[in-house]
Amino acid sequence: MKVIDADGHIIEPEGMFEHLPEEFHLRRPIPVRLPADTVRGDFNGCWLIEGKSVPNIGSRGRTTASLSWTERSKKIDVSLGSQTLEDMEARVSDLNRFHIDCQIVFPTMFLAAVAEDVKLEGALFQAYNTFVGQACAKSKGRVRWVALLPFRDPEAAVKELSRASDLGASGIFTMGMVWERNLADPEFFPIYEEAAALDLPLCVHLGWGSPQVTQLFSDSHAFFCSAIVPVMWGFMYTMGAGLLTRFPKLRLGFLETCSAWVCDRSPLLPRP
Repeated sequence: MKVIDADGHIIEPEGMFEHLPEEFHLRRPIPVRLPADTVRGDFNGCWLIEGKSVPNIGSRGRTTASLSWTERSKKIDVSLGSQTLEDMEARVSDLNRFHIDCQIVFPTMFLAAVAEDVKLEGALFQAYNTFVGQACAKSKGRVRWVALLPFRDPEAAVKELSRASDLGASGIFTMGMVWERNLADPEFFPIYEEAAALDLPLCVHLGWGSPQVTQLFSDSHAFFCSAIVPVMWGFMYTMGAGLLTRFPKLRLGFLETCSAWVCDRSPLLPRP
């Protein structure tokens, strides 16, 4: 029986952003190292993007992500090069160790909305896709990946989707909300149309995709309320709005939120 890890992750390395277009070099993410004896514990680091910490290290609207230079990453029983995909031979060796035939890689630092500037966001996503696409190409099909798209700029997103497909992407990453917009927003329809044409599934993953929602909750409630619940909203909007009727070849997946809630939500959906 073939074993597929449908939701692996990359810990994004600093070198990823060497792929940024030259005009964005001065605005590249800056790695920040924090003391290990704060409330952040071994998550002792963040990126500085647009003058804000990513992940958000405040108490309200707090988000979480492992970074390659933190004490947390050093404690994982996987080499740093394997975590960052900079050593693909080590990553494949780890797959063999865990008896995994194929793995689909999702982002980590981009499990939150990181840049308010749409153009900067698009450039960061482009750098991510280039780095991960080139890295996974060395795995001979063992490690695959999903592309990041600037949904708030649909024209650029469609263009990047085509490029990502050429790079070997196996799907499209999104979270349950895109900033203040739900996944049934008509502005996203050109993206879904292109995804269906390229046979690339839309993968709705947990994450803090809406800063407006994330800021509603304090630290103790932030993960469930602002990272997991929006995936349920994504399910309700995509199903309730009839996206699969409008785009019958579009494939959808909802990841890292378990599935017991689907039975509860399904009776609320409109029936033909």
